[in-house]
Amino acid sequence: MKPHDLLETARILLDSNRKRPGEVSCRRAVSSCYYALFHCLAWQCADLLIGATGPARDSHAWFQTYRALEHGYAKSQCEAASGKGFPSAIEDFALAFRTMQTKR
Repeated sequence: MKPHDLLETARILLDSNRKRPGEVSCRRAVSSCYYALFHCLAWQCADLLIGATGPARDSHAWFQTYRALEHGYAKSQCEAASGKGFPSAIEDFALAFRTMQTKR
């Protein structure tokens, strides 16, 4: 799953009626945004733990690591990271992840 594809899906859903997107389109767009964040996090975990290039990314271990991320655990760790002195990019991601999961 490619996070950029999910974000593009959200844009399409919201642009389908520029005056006022329907409730279903808005809910689906929020869900797509959340899943973009989730898959981005899963991708980064697999890259950091197994490897980000060539054979490592094609390995069974990479895919197993990618699929091992759990939604609830990821959210709780994002909550626990808040205010712990992480770089602002990580804090921002953690906040966006929690917010989008709650709205989903």
